[in-house]
Amino acid sequence: MKTIFTFFLTLFFFISAQAREDFSSQRKTFLQAKQALENNDISTFNQLEPALRKYPLHYYLQYLTLKGRSATISEVVNFFDRYQNSPLADLLYKEWMTELQQREDWRNFEIIYPYQTLPAAEFRCQHALIRLNQEMTPAFREELRALWLIGESLPKTCSALFEHLAQTGFLTQDLLWQRIKLAMAENNPNVAMQWSNRLTDNNLHQLFVQWRRIQQNPETVNNFVATDSADARLIAVYGLKKLAKQNPLQAKQVLANLKRIFNFTPAEQDDVEIDIAVQAVKKELPEALALLKALNVALLDEKTQHLFLQQLLVASDWKGLIAFVQKLSVGTKELPIWRYWLGRAFENTGDPAMAKGVWQSLAQERDYYGFLAANRLNVQPKLNHKPISFSSDEERDLFSQFNGLLRGLEFRLVGMEKEARKEWTAAIKTLTPRQIEVAAALARRDGWFDRAIFTASKAASYDDLEVRFPLAYHDIFSEGAQEQGVDLAWVYGIVRQESAFMDVAVSHAGAKGLMQLMPATAKMVARSIGLKLNDIYDDRTNVKLGTTYLKQQLDKFDGNYMLATAAYNAGPGRAKSWTASNPCISPDIWVELVPFTETRNYVKYVLTYTVIYEGRLGRPTTPVRISRASTNCSTP
Repeated sequence: MKTIFTFFLTLFFFISAQAREDFSSQRKTFLQAKQALENNDISTFNQLEPALRKYPLHYYLQYLTLKGRSATISEVVNFFDRYQNSPLADLLYKEWMTELQQREDWRNFEIIYPYQTLPAAEFRCQHALIRLNQEMTPAFREELRALWLIGESLPKTCSALFEHLAQTGFLTQDLLWQRIKLAMAENNPNVAMQWSNRLTDNNLHQLFVQWRRIQQNPETVNNFVATDSADARLIAVYGLKKLAKQNPLQAKQVLANLKRIFNFTPAEQDDVEIDIAVQAVKKELPEALALLKALNVALLDEKTQHLFLQQLLVASDWKGLIAFVQKLSVGTKELPIWRYWLGRAFENTGDPAMAKGVWQSLAQERDYYGFLAANRLNVQPKLNHKPISFSSDEERDLFSQFNGLLRGLEFRLVGMEKEARKEWTAAIKTLTPRQIEVAAALARRDGWFDRAIFTASKAASYDDLEVRFPLAYHDIFSEGAQEQGVDLAWVYGIVRQESAFMDVAVSHAGAKGLMQLMPATAKMVARSIGLKLNDIYDDRTNVKLGTTYLKQQLDKFDGNYMLATAAYNAGPGRAKSWTASNPCISPDIWVELVPFTETRNYVKYVLTYTVIYEGRLGRPTTPVRISRASTNCSTP
């Protein structure tokens, strides 16, 4: 196999001066060469390979050959030198480092080690073990500290390293304590326990014994005894926050007790009080809103701010909502969500002129709340389409300077989707925002819709609606929508949010294909229409089942797009439950009160995208499709 490596040392791949060379004639040859290598048919590979030396995916063939044990270190290093930071270089690095570690070939391990900026902990620990007999320089000492000060469990190689450091006195009581604190903070008590028996400092040992007791039974924080110190307050705060998850009001009382012992900083006290209020909301305690109102609004994160909003809406506390928004930071209060609800609060406190003033500027924005503001004002929503334009020089420069983009496009064209996305994602990390924007437009031009959407978001380039909201798979979606009698714009909105048109998408939960169908749901729908389900990823089949399921949800909820959208994401059972809880409240409030953050945002995005797709389909845009959860409401 040695003969196929000789050209790797001298060959270098140059991109054509053209913006995009036509490689169609080489793709078939590439796949044949790849198959030959995978079959260990070296004779056939050697016949095919010369014709591929200027083909962008030639480097994949190099990778396949270098995976073999007969490759030399110099050949591997040459690959790293030429393709550093590429996905295949990263993969080859891990494969070779693992192999060399198993062989205990430390000389070559040391040669390859520097070719990643931050190797995996396994390799970093092994590298440190190799160097232990060398001089303990300040840089090496700092490297060891960085490896040690990680709160999570690490590989066995790291355990061997740490044991050596403990025996040689490197792990001082302070370093031991720092890692124990990190482990407890990251909810890894077993890691903390592993090293707690090395604590010879009696004060630290006693602190940990109490900390462990509190971790196992948070109520014991009320009996926590220690001299006031930063460490003692850390443990007290830890225990109070764990207690708050069980009993927020008890945690509030214990906080008052512990304040007599510990001089909590304002930040420490705020940290506990925020957790107490949040847990009170989650447990639906009547004191929740009062606890929220007592907080320092400037310290609240986005999630807690939204909990506060929900409580104010449930209580119809419109004056409280105005006061809350006014306390937000300048940047936060300018966000669409707070401008919209400030307008609603003005409206409900008898100041329609102020409400209109807020909504008029907001209605100019292409956003869920901007569209809601347009609804309130009875004006057309603004789509604000602005195409990405670029010159042929920019395109040529992009492909000539960043080979990963071209490799990504070629991997896709030969059917290697996984490799294609990895190459593209790695490549855009090295680009300027303007270059990323152009790359998004190029991906759209190539019909690579999901990468176009992903790339545009990386560039914070949101105004080219052809890039971000493509009319992909138009015939298939039109057919599905027409067969089921559902709105095509809504179908597009669903798919844009579900898969962003990645037909091989698989969610963490196991949903698959363009319309992200769970296998059980797909089978159920297929049975209901007498369809034999052979391939859930088949585009036409996936869309047929997805649009059928959409129609079923729309019928189930009497044509209510808001509820049907929520049901598609969270299931009809949950949507029915939320409907029963809030049947007749204003629909904008209903959406805001959806308890699942994912579903709440899902409904907002899908209904917003539906409006945008109406425009993309050349239709007049309509108001955001929210309506009361029940048709039997007398409330005006």
